[in-house]
Amino acid sequence: MYRLKLSTIALILPLAACGGADTVAPGDLSPSPFSTTAQGLVSQPEAESVAAQAAGGTVMGSELRLERGLEVYEVDVLRPSGTLVQVEVVRETGEILEMEARHHQAGDDDITLDDRFLSLEDALARGQEHEAGEVEEWELELDEQHRWRYEVRVRRSGDDLMEVELDAETGELRRHGPEAELEDSWEDEHHLSRMSTLPQMIRDAAQALLPGEVVKAEAEGEHGARVWKVTVRTTDGAEVELRFTATSARLYRAESETDGPFAYDLAPAGILSLNEARAAAGLTAPESLSAWELERRSDVLVWRLEAEGGEDVEVDAYTGQVTAR
Repeated sequence: MYRLKLSTIALILPLAACGGADTVAPGDLSPSPFSTTAQGLVSQPEAESVAAQAAGGTVMGSELRLERGLEVYEVDVLRPSGTLVQVEVVRETGEILEMEARHHQAGDDDITLDDRFLSLEDALARGQEHEAGEVEEWELELDEQHRWRYEVRVRRSGDDLMEVELDAETGELRRHGPEAELEDSWEDEHHLSRMSTLPQMIRDAAQALLPGEVVKAEAEGEHGARVWKVTVRTTDGAEVELRFTATSARLYRAESETDGPFAYDLAPAGILSLNEARAAAGLTAPESLSAWELERRSDVLVWRLEAEGGEDVEVDAYTGQVTAR
């Protein structure tokens, strides 16, 4: 039996504080019980260990992604029965945000959840009461109204995949019907389109990193997560795209959008600046650079620099070590 530790509803920020129902503030999740990396974050191996213990199986792979404005490790765990469980572990806290099982096997419901939740066994049984058939998938997640829910997907005779949505704490039926129709309904209700008003917090963060004019801003969403892509034009006419989490205005990616001029610097807190990375790569003159990108690779940030002539150089943004050339 495996007990699943989840962040509690009481620890989620109210809407006015976090800028929307689709975001979660990492500072309001309980502290991680696990040791952290040098950057104060749960490492990928630690997240995999959390997921394996929670789901009771073997880790098949993991990746870092954004979910509800948080960086999470999405870990695939294969149980001995053959059920594949996907576990999302919050990078800053080690908390589990979501679990989803695919190819569910009959009787494979011995994952013990938080005491305030309906047991997995009961949730699956109630799903089959509403839609008779074989359970193929189930999911436990925090929804856009900050309520925990089960989604139980049942294959009926005739190959129809039905979905039953239950309140995870009370077991109350919220809705049920063909899975495709419910998914389309969710997309209609929670569509995230371009937003005309850039939050001042995001604007300030962008211009603090790179003085200039904000010429484009776009909100994007993925499974309820909102992020901002902001393009800043410097006084020399160069354009840079900066990507921030909507909740905390945290920079998680940046890249040049024009091939110069590179008279500017970009200096995010806690890592090497663009000019320092350029020097570490041996590209001492601004004109020796044709493009650059700051991206996250597993547990580290990496500066990827493209030199005139086409050579790519990668520099660890924390140590300055050249990792690829």
